[in-house]
Amino acid sequence: MRDRFILRKLRQFGKKFGLKLIDANSPAALFCEVMKYREGGEAEHKSREHEFLAYVSRNLSSSKAQLCQDLFALFLTEEKRNGYFVEFGATNGVTLSNTYLLETSWGWSGILAEPARGWHEDLKKNRRCQIETHCVWSKTGEQLEFNEV
Repeated sequence: MRDRFILRKLRQFGKKFGLKLIDANSPAALFCEVMKYREGGEAEHKSREHEFLAYVSRNLSSSKAQLCQDLFALFLTEEKRNGYFVEFGATNGVTLSNTYLLETSWGWSGILAEPARGWHEDLKKNRRCQIETHCVWSKTGEQLEFNEV
């Protein structure tokens, strides 16, 4: 019940900013879903999927992300340098980070948002970009109950 509530809220948040929530359990699934959403078709993205998987296999050892989201961003932007990112739920800034590689190897800058106090010290040690320790929410100044375990 709580999971459905969170999912509904995430979808509402995404819709407000023109984003779509994608359920993907592998880099290939993530790629396929994003390409379908982005291009609205399946034919062209099939050949690009093979390119992406080859790209992931060549660069997997450098990725810190859970589902190679960092490699996905680099692949779609043709290895853009000096880009900009926003990451929500940054934890310590390294473990399962979607942006660590982008910042440290590709010169990207951005904002990391992490409200859990238990991560703040490590996050500040591990990353050089801007860090936001307040909870990101749809309304500024609203009081939220935030449980940290």
